This record gives sequence, structure tokens and C-alpha cells, in this order.
Amino acid sequence: MKKTILLLLVFCAALMANAQAQNDEPTAILQHGNQATVYTGANAFQLAYNAAATGDVITLSAGTFNAPTNRLSKSLSIYGAGFEMDETTGTDKTLINGKLMLESINDAILEGLYVQGDIESVYGMTNTIISRCYVTGKITTFAITDSQINQCYIGDAITKGSSANYLATNLHISNSSISWVGNYASPNSIYIDHCLVRDRFGGSANATNNANTYTNCIFTGSGTYTANGSLMTNCIYVNESYVNTQATLTNCYQVDLADIFADGENADYSVERTYQLQQPNVWVGTDGTPIGPSGGLGWIKYPSTPVVKDLQLNVESGSILNISYDAEVR
Repeated sequence: MKKTILLLLVFCAALMANAQAQNDEPTAILQHGNQATVYTGANAFQLAYNAAATGDVITLSAGTFNAPTNRLSKSLSIYGAGFEMDETTGTDKTLINGKLMLESINDAILEGLYVQGDIESVYGMTNTIISRCYVTGKITTFAITDSQINQCYIGDAITKGSSANYLATNLHISNSSISWVGNYASPNSIYIDHCLVRDRFGGSANATNNANTYTNCIFTGSGTYTANGSLMTNCIYVNESYVNTQATLTNCYQVDLADIFADGENADYSVERTYQLQQPNVWVGTDGTPIGPSGGLGWIKYPSTPVVKDLQLNVESGSILNISYDAEVR
């Protein structure tokens, strides 16, 4: 889609998209209405956040950013370039060096980030989406309501941590690779769909407050998969002895780990993995798509923001900046 525009904002966004290719410093662009402010350097994320107001958008280039030292509590949309390099999709890595801390956050979006550490949310998270991120540690969400975690790789668990009894109300986790989910208070409502659950259940498997609803998931761990009272519908598991006897199973399959995926004999992560099933027409989920991350929303890792290419600039009459570019929606 060819366009010629006169907005400095798009120029800034184009610079951001091409920063890594030009070996520029990491760049954060703060968009406030029709105004854009550019920050560069390892602390650019911090500077952009400090200046941001409710409803603003922060776009981070590829490169390494220091994690903000303060807790993020503003209602913002924060987009990175992705969590790994992939030339076919124009994806690069936006690495956040350190724990990403959230506090009483509402109506926020985190997308396309590689977080070197944990994402820790305290004092509540409401109507927030964490999407297409790679988190080397865990996501700790103490009190969470009406929020989503989609298409993410989580090195550890999604849990409330070891603090007081916090609830998870209407938390949806989909198309993600996770260690386990649990330790929330009762009553909770957690829905895990089309996920790969790699480890044993880390909470108390006999506590009914840890009962979750699993649909179209694959369990590959070497310990009890779920808690007492959990629901498992259209799921695959590798060992029947690890199924909680107090869980309710509907249309589930026991399959040897080496026979589940078409692209590998284990559940390990790699850039190339798609988690396609060996028998996608047999192991079908409740929505008619394959069980596991390849079904449902799909195992899509690149951000939803478009790629800006073929950038051409010229100045007209000494004051008007004309920009021509191709924008590819991924």
C-alpha cells in the first residue's frame, strides 16, 4: 500500500522500524495524539514512560532497553519489534533487560517484547493484554481481572506468587507455552486454551482453589498436570498416571511425547518450532482446529504492528516533509 503523507509521526515510526538495520541506538517513540517524541539509548523506554500520559502509545525499536526502574501503572499500549529475529516476517528482537514491574495497571497492552526476567504485577491488573512476548522468568499477577495472555512463551509459571490470597477473575491464557498456572485464591476463573503446559502443576494439586478450565491443551510434564476439580476438555497428555483423579476429563487423549508434534520429539522451544501435530485431523479441539498452540489463534510470534519498507524522503519548499513508503501488514 503506497502512501505519501506529511506527518512527522510516520517518519519517526519508519526510523524506529529500521533502527536495527542502520545500527542506530535503541529508539522509543512516544505517540500522544498526533504528536510524536523520539528517545534514544538504553534508557529510552524509561524516558518515554516518564513522559507518557493515559492512552499514549510507546513503540520500541529492536535493540536492548533497560527495564524501567519504577513500576508501570499508566494505561498505555507498549509495542516492541518482536522477541526474535525472523527475516521472513520482518521481525527483530526488542529485549528488556531486567524485570518488568506493573502496578495497579488498567487497559494496557504489552506486545512484541523479550523480557529478560519476570513480569510482576502488584495491586491489581484489569483489562490488560500481554501478547506475543517471550518472558524468561514467570508472570506474577496478584489480583487480575478481565485480562489476557496470548501467544507467549513463559519460561516459568503464571501465578500469584507467595503473597496474600489474590484472585484471578476471568483470566484467559491462549496459544502459549507455559510451565504451569496456579496458586490463586478461591474462587478463581482461569481459562487456558490451546496451550502447551510443559511442567508438573506447581501449586497444591489437592486444593480446589487451583482448579482451572483447560481446553485444547497439551500436557507434557512429569508430574500432576492439574489441580483437584480442574476441567480438561479435548486435551492431550503424555502419562495417565499424572492426571489428577479429581479432575474431569472429556474427549482427552494419551499420546507418547515423541508422537505428538510433527516438528520435534519433545516440547522444547526453538525459533523454527510451529508445534504442528502429527495427526491434526484426529486431535481436533472444541473449535474445530488442532489441539495445542498450532490451533485456535495459532502460534504467531511476530507483533501485529506493520513493517515499514522502501522509505523515501524529500523536502518540498524547504519546509514540508514528504514521505513515501510501503506498509506491509503481517
